[in-house]
Amino acid sequence: MKRFVPLLFLLTSFQMLGQQHVEWTVNYDSNSNQLIIESIIDQGWHIYSQDQDEAIGPIATSFEIKAEDTVIRRVKEPAPIVKKDPNFGGELMYLEGQPQFKAKLPEGVRGVVTGEIVYMSCNEEGCLPPKMKKFKLIIK
Repeated sequence: MKRFVPLLFLLTSFQMLGQQHVEWTVNYDSNSNQLIIESIIDQGWHIYSQDQDEAIGPIATSFEIKAEDTVIRRVKEPAPIVKKDPNFGGELMYLEGQPQFKAKLPEGVRGVVTGEIVYMSCNEEGCLPPKMKKFKLIIK
């Protein structure tokens, strides 16, 4: 029995690592010259605002978008849910459902736009390790 418990923990840990609870899509809106970054978060799960204080514990969602000679690290996000969490001992700022982010690009940008989104997804039972989503668009 003593060997079974660590083995069970190890197997369930690997199962959690393979779970994907957030889907991302990135599109270019030529009318507003913006990237529209959409996320679909599974029910019961959430990601953290860019403004989340990482000293409290969870990893804030971050963006790094490269367009020509410009690097964009701050994007517009919807108003987060703000809630005091006794597990982390502080105030959490998170997003649920289908939050949409927008990144204004430099005027006249053309060519390849690349980016990385780093995020951490959590539910009431725990958090998964941070993940990175990379994307690449060609703007003509």
